[in-house]
Amino acid sequence: MGQNEARQAEDLENDPDGDLLDLKTLVEGQHQTTMPECRMFQCSASRSWMMGVILGAGVAVVLIATTILIVHRRLQERRIQAEEAPKYRFRKRDKVMFYGRKIMRKVSQSTSSFVGTSRPRTKRKQKMLIIAKRFLHINKEVPTLQPKEPPPSVLEADLTEFDVASSHLPLEVLYMLKNVRVLGHFEKPLFLELCKHMVFQQFQQGEYVFRPGQADNSIYVVQDGKLELNLVEADGKEIVVKEIFPGDSVHSLLSILDVITGHQRPYKTVSARAAEVSTVLCLPVEAFHAIFEKYPESLVRVVQIIMVRLQRVTFVALHNYLGLTNELFIQDPSLLNNRVTLHCAKPGSVLARQGDQDVSLHFVLSGCLHVYQRMIDKEDDVCLFVTHPGEMVGQLAVLTGEPLIFTIRANRDCIFLRISKSDFYEIMREQPNVVLSAAHTVAVRMSPFVRQMDFAIDWMAVEAGRALYRQADRSDCTYIVLNGRLRSVIRKANGKKELVGEYGRGDLIGVVEALTHQPRATTMHAVRDSELAKLPEGTLNNIKRRYPQVVTRLIHLLGQKILGNLQQVHGTFPGTGIGLSTASSADVTNPTSNLSTVAVLPVCHEVPIAAFTMELTHALNAIGPTLLMTSDIIRQRLGASALDSIHEYRLSGWLAQQEDIHRIVLYQTDYGMTPWTQRCIRQADCILIVGLGDQEPSLGELEQMLENTAVRALKQLILLHKEDGPGPSRTVEWLNMRSWCSGHFHIKCPRRIFSRRSLQKLRELYEKLFLKTADRHSDFSRLARILTGNTIALVLGGGGASQVTSNPRIIYLCKAYTIVFFLQPQARQIFQPPLNPVFNLRLPSTFYTASNIISILSDDGEGLVHSPSRFIRT
Repeated sequence: MGQNEARQAEDLENDPDGDLLDLKTLVEGQHQTTMPECRMFQCSASRSWMMGVILGAGVAVVLIATTILIVHRRLQERRIQAEEAPKYRFRKRDKVMFYGRKIMRKVSQSTSSFVGTSRPRTKRKQKMLIIAKRFLHINKEVPTLQPKEPPPSVLEADLTEFDVASSHLPLEVLYMLKNVRVLGHFEKPLFLELCKHMVFQQFQQGEYVFRPGQADNSIYVVQDGKLELNLVEADGKEIVVKEIFPGDSVHSLLSILDVITGHQRPYKTVSARAAEVSTVLCLPVEAFHAIFEKYPESLVRVVQIIMVRLQRVTFVALHNYLGLTNELFIQDPSLLNNRVTLHCAKPGSVLARQGDQDVSLHFVLSGCLHVYQRMIDKEDDVCLFVTHPGEMVGQLAVLTGEPLIFTIRANRDCIFLRISKSDFYEIMREQPNVVLSAAHTVAVRMSPFVRQMDFAIDWMAVEAGRALYRQADRSDCTYIVLNGRLRSVIRKANGKKELVGEYGRGDLIGVVEALTHQPRATTMHAVRDSELAKLPEGTLNNIKRRYPQVVTRLIHLLGQKILGNLQQVHGTFPGTGIGLSTASSADVTNPTSNLSTVAVLPVCHEVPIAAFTMELTHALNAIGPTLLMTSDIIRQRLGASALDSIHEYRLSGWLAQQEDIHRIVLYQTDYGMTPWTQRCIRQADCILIVGLGDQEPSLGELEQMLENTAVRALKQLILLHKEDGPGPSRTVEWLNMRSWCSGHFHIKCPRRIFSRRSLQKLRELYEKLFLKTADRHSDFSRLARILTGNTIALVLGGGGASQVTSNPRIIYLCKAYTIVFFLQPQARQIFQPPLNPVFNLRLPSTFYTASNIISILSDDGEGLVHSPSRFIRT
């Protein structure tokens, strides 16, 4: 302190000017001023720090307390759960099962991934999988069958009856094209040229469109209003046989034939008048002459169509179903070189039989030939007419290509000329006008009654999905199926639709409703493109009045129908809620019976589809004539371009003719969605989807494409098994993977089906096999009986069944007639597998009515028995 003062004194002495003293004074003044402020700042900072520390400590305490509370609650919950949950004790066997299942999952995944590997390796994997399952005693959960409803295309008809909106043609042209089948086979330019000759005519109520005595040379189509077709009796009274509504026509193809051949006739016993104010479209037949002069090849086709209609429509309706027989009948010479042969027939010799396909044209030179026809449901033959010298016989079958409808016999010595069908076709190609002379000789033999019926009976074409009639419609006619298939569906009061039955070639539709004057009980729609003969109610009544024997024939047909319905099964399809109703008054049939065409579709490329179809053809031949059709066979018979769109009509006509000749036609599809595969699906009454039972359940590529199309035919799943292979399994998985199927079958196949032979060697093998009789006890024969509706079921119940079935003769007879047994619990011990075709099934003791049986699963849930055609219950 003293040193500082002395130093300051020295500094003052050394500073004469006093500058240092001033600086000192200034610093001391500033220091005295700032000292209080610094002290205040230090105090406020210390206070803020203390508040921060206090707040941080508070937050930390809250967080710690919350964490402790949460942890405490969780510990309490775990303690409670531990007290409530049972204490498991993991044994060694449980651990082995756990790891075993884990290994099994890996093995199954590895086996499913081997798609392109060799078969031995895959088999080893499968065997290892089976051994592991047995060793670990793993009981797999049995999958349940998923109930599925049929798609709308099966039960519902298209809403549009005739597609007018999407067509670019005028309404009157569409009506003409719809009704006159001959016009549909012209090329578009020819048809439009014919349409230029159409004229409109207006008729007042009661005014005649035509009457007896006027020229029969026009085609009439009603555009609006209504016409009545009348038959004039001998006393002058007119009887209405047909009502013509808008879109319908009135014409006779025989009259068209008369005009074409130059033998025009007037109306004799037929008239038409307007029931109300009507507009009628008229097409003169003379317009055809100009077309035939320009295009002679169209002449042959038109005449053939007229002859086909005469045989397939008029004769089928009047003879086969109404029992009428006697009432139906009353250029360049060098072309014949090497085509005509001279024959001499001895008395009693038969030149051609009814039903023959390969027919000839016979021209009588001397003597005479008698023509006979077999009476319906009788063994007697009736003489239709006698062919005298200068006359021909057999021309109808030659022109149409259809089977012969009568038998030609020589009752005494006769000399005649013979021209084969193939030679006659060659003559027609070189000289088309020859067909006119042959057709005229057929027309002149037709009785006036046939000409009347040619006006009244309509030839209809119904496209797939179109409704023939709908439920509650007026029943004013009866239909006869000439070709195709139709399905009957009923709508219940709750709105649910159910399948009633299906109708195939030769079936009568709506006859009960027409005779009883009841409204239509069901809706009838076409499963595929179909041809029908329409017999109006008035026409049928007129025939019954004129020929009383028709009533007996109709009673016989109805009796057969009723008995057939009583012997058939009416229940529900497997896995669906669809039933075959017996309550309606409509005709009821088995949906799987009377099949004409069956398409066979493979699931994958590994399916031996060629061997399967040949084996099935062999089994079907034991029941009736069967034809197998493939794309290669079509090209061999009809040419390499037969499947092209330009030959659509030719192919359709030829296939329809094959369906008429054979009991059933098998269509084998390709492995892809080719035009031939599409044709097979379109032609099919039923589709068989064929898979391999020992493969993984899968949905094939072709089958997936099939799901995307509105297929109306019923589908059946066929699973093939080897003779020495394991039994059926995983059927439910096969069914669950695909949409609704009407049924499924397990087929045990002989070794030759799975043999790796070339197609040529396979055909040679089955050509030799076709010479032998098919084994009636094989699964293929069972499938053939199901497809043709020839299965029989015998229901045995009670203890008395043991006395019946223990007899060896009974067992032998049941094997011979292939009867399927449905045994109740008291009688099921009588038969034991593998007695084929007897199926050992459990039925409840309350199972009494045969109508409940249509599909039953055996104990393992695999062996499905399809609905038999007949039942015998004891």
